Amino acid sequence: MVYSRAGGGDVTLYESEDANYYYCRGGNQSDSVNVTKIPKSRPIKAIRWPAAADDGPEDRRDRARP
Repeated sequence: MVYSRAGGGDVTLYESEDANYYYCRGGNQSDSVNVTKIPKSRPIKAIRWPAAADDGPEDRRDRARP
C-alpha cells in the first residue's frame, strides 16, 4: 500500500484490517520494524497484490485490484 506523506510517499505491507483501520507492517519506523494502524479515511495512492497471492474475500479483491 502506498500513501502520501510530507516529504514523499510511504510504502507499507498490508497485514490485516478491521472496520476502521488497515494494519500494515513497515520498516525504519523509530529504528524498528512494526505494525502500524492506518485509518481507512486516509487516501491510498496504490495497492499492489503479488500475482500468486490468495486474494481472500471477494470484496477485498475488488477494492484492491483495478
